[in-house]
Parts: sequence; structure tokens; C-alpha cells
Amino acid sequence: MTAQKPFDRAAANELLRILAEFPHKSGYWEAAWMRDLLLMTWVIHHPMRLAELFRIAWRSDNTGHLFKDDEGAWSYRNINAGSAMLHSAYKLARPLAGLIEAYIAMRPQLLKKDTDALFYMPSTHLNHRVNTLMKIHFGRAVSFSELRTLGTL
Repeated sequence: MTAQKPFDRAAANELLRILAEFPHKSGYWEAAWMRDLLLMTWVIHHPMRLAELFRIAWRSDNTGHLFKDDEGAWSYRNINAGSAMLHSAYKLARPLAGLIEAYIAMRPQLLKKDTDALFYMPSTHLNHRVNTLMKIHFGRAVSFSELRTLGTL
């Protein structure tokens, strides 16, 4: 029996490097690649928020879950939290900033209808996509508990 590759911060960074070097195509495929890169970067930098990915809303007027704060940094807030909204907002990791900008610009190529859903996938499809990307680029599936440990490293 072969030992399982550890999924630690070094492995996560290597995975993101591999994904970032994927050859650019054009149109739909470039938009799908950018979505996958953003998705994996988000999962790796904010693994505790994996369950929220399917419901993230982005609106150009800055009223969605994903927004630019007063300093111009990308942040996330739970808009369903009522008066606690400001307390639940947090800045996203720096590596996400450029990816969010690029993905938002390409996102219309992936959508069949107008929606404010950032990824426009149900949670089961997002989880399946994350698992597929891990298997393709890391060589095996990565469990939620392994992802969660990244937040503590």
C-alpha cells in the first residue's frame, strides 16, 4: 500500500501554481478555467467557508455577499445575518483579488441567464467540481477535514 500524499500548505500552494499555469484558451473555456482557479484558491485560503460557496452573490452595486470594502479590498459578508451583517464580514485572502476581478469580467460567458450567483452551481456540483479538480491536479480527493487544517497552518 502506498502512502497518501499529505495535503498541507505546501501541497495547496503547488496545486494553485499548477492551476495558474493552465494554458489560456479563449471564450467559454478561459472563463471556465478562471472559475476553477478562483474556486480552488477560495477553497484553499478559506476552507471553513466551503459550504457557503454555492450561495455567494455578487452584484455590481456592492450589495451582495461578495463586495469591495471602503479600502477597495474584496470581502465577504453574510447578507442574511440582519443587524449582525457587519460583524460577519471578513476580508478575503489577497491572492483572490485579481482572480475575482478577472472571473467577474469573464463570468457572463458561463451564464445562460442573468443571475447574481457568483458561481451559479448548486452545492453538489461545486463539491463535485472541487473533488474533480483535486483528483486531476493533486492526484487524489482531499477531504473536508484536510482542507480545514489549512486554516490552522
